[in-house]
This record gives sequence, structure tokens and C-alpha cells, in this order.
Amino acid sequence: MMRCDAPPPRFLHRIKQHVVLIRYDDRLQLLDLKAGKMERLLKAEEPSDLVRTDGDTIYFLRQTVRCESYGYRLKTLDGKTVLDEWYRPRDRLCAYTAGDAPKTAELAEPFIEAVLQHDEEGFWVVTAETQPRLLHLTTHGRITDMLPWQADWAVCEAKFLLSPDARHIALSILRMDQDFHGCRDLVVMSREKKAILKTVRDVDLRNSILDSSTPSIRMEWLGRNTLQFGTNFSFNGQVLNVDTSAISESSASKPDLRQVTADQRVVAGKFETTFGQVWFGHDKELAGSVLNAKGDWVSACLEFSPDAQWAALTSSDLDCVVVLDGEKRSRRRLIDGWCSDLEWLGGWGVKP
Repeated sequence: MMRCDAPPPRFLHRIKQHVVLIRYDDRLQLLDLKAGKMERLLKAEEPSDLVRTDGDTIYFLRQTVRCESYGYRLKTLDGKTVLDEWYRPRDRLCAYTAGDAPKTAELAEPFIEAVLQHDEEGFWVVTAETQPRLLHLTTHGRITDMLPWQADWAVCEAKFLLSPDARHIALSILRMDQDFHGCRDLVVMSREKKAILKTVRDVDLRNSILDSSTPSIRMEWLGRNTLQFGTNFSFNGQVLNVDTSAISESSASKPDLRQVTADQRVVAGKFETTFGQVWFGHDKELAGSVLNAKGDWVSACLEFSPDAQWAALTSSDLDCVVVLDGEKRSRRRLIDGWCSDLEWLGGWGVKP
């Protein structure tokens, strides 16, 4: 039985053998198990939340606007249920580096409403401005990409997916005048052109009345230029060719994902990969795959460690979960049976 309303502390990351990062009372704190003391990552009273860790560096958000509720406020407009209000953060992206002389520094000038995704180089964020922007910030705070973001796109409902070669971005977007329960826009952007390539308006996502989750477009890159999109639970939707902007039914145009040439592979640390498949370096034979015998995607559980020296995946026959060691070019059976989600914990260079 809890003696107060405060939530229990949540373990997030081990900094040293006896020092762990936790979130307690809406703040990131360092707990020294050996000394038996706890100190805040930020000396100020502002709440903070973890984005990711990289060895002894912690990237986090300093919240300048306290969140009172993460819920939405809906309203009726022209016979539709639309989004009226939601919590809009104005956060600063910060980095804390542990060591003999630990220090905390803000990485970037713009206030941030959301971090949509992070990658090896940095973070994809939406700025908290009157005219928001989609930015890519490096771990040193440098802006390397600046793409458009429309003011009527609800940041709180946006879903982000980078193409395998990192040239294109797919977004599931809720507009402020759109049916909250049944529609989203599919938006595809080009990083090279810094522009929107294609918008598919009002993708119908009406699901069962028994479904209590907020709908979003399910998106999967089938290659560098081919995006499959549909409902939450199944790809009964369509396939978009981003080069030609042509849209076709998924059942008629879905490519065989196994037909991959060497130049189509994308380097990821010690590995090469395409959608659902992974190789050790320049090997001809697969090290692992989540595709079945027909070349269909059966499991999205292929995840690389933050430094891309390791990979974990569910086997294509859903028989087991395996771990790949990119340095030793070896494969180890981790557990029998399949799992629906994999996530690497810890910083860069931390072995499993």
C-alpha cells in the first residue's frame, strides 16, 4: 500500500556500477547506491524527462511549462469530433555529462514541443513556435535539417518514420479540422529538397468500435522509395512510390522484399540491412530476417543497438529471438518463441 500520492521511482539507466538514473517526482535524479544519496540532474525546480543515453552522457528535456494533464480536449465541428486543445510543451534539449567534473548544457536554442525520433547523429524535433518547424539536431546542437511543419498539424498525434536510406520521411498527421477518430493525412517529405513530396488526404482509419486506441496510419518502408500504408492492425491499404507519386493497391504492387541487390543495402555499423533483413558486413548470406518464405513481413522485431554493433530480431518462423554480434560476426539464440517488441537499454558500447 502506498503512503502518498507520489508515483514510485522508475529506473532508466545505469551510469556507473553504483550510480543509476531514475525519474522520481517528475524529475530526473541520480541515485548513488553506494553513498545512499540522490541528487537532481537539474538543480532548478523544473521537471525533466529522458530522451536517450549515450554512455555517460544523458540527453533530456528541461520542461519550462509544467504538464497538468496529458489528455486531450475534443469538440464538435461541422458534425465531426475534432481536437481542440492538448498539452503543448516548451522544452529545452539538454545534455548532462557525468565524470569527475559533471556538467549540464543546453544543446539548442529553439524551444521544442516534441522529439519525434532520435538516431545515431541526433534528434528529430518539432519546435514550439507560432510557425513550427521540423528540425534535425545533432548531439552537439547543430541544425542539419530544416523542413516545413504546418501550424494545423497536431504535434501530439504525429508519427514519424525515416526511410532505410534516410532520404525520405513519412508522417502520420492529424489536422485540427480532421475527424479525430477516423482520419489522418499521410505526408512524405524529401530531406534533400527540404519539401513535401506527397500528401494523401483523409486516409480512412475507422476501426472497430471495440478499439480504444487513438488511430494513426501504419507505415512501413518496403524499400528506399516504396512506402506501404494502411490501418492500425493490417496493411489493407495502399503502396506509394515516392519517385512517381503513384499509389496502387498493396495486394497488386507489393514487391518481393527478398529481391535485393548489393547496392540496395544500407550500412548500419557492423551490419548491412534492408527492410526486414540484415547481413554481416559484405556477406552474401543473410545473418537474419523477419520475412517469411513468401517474402512477406511477419515481424517488425529487428532492432540495432545504439552503436549498431549488435542486432536483435525475432526469427522469420517466429521460433526464437536471436542476438547478432557484429564484431565477432556470430549469432546467438537468446530465447525460444517470439516476441512482439524489442528495445535496447543502456548507452553506446554497452554489451548485452
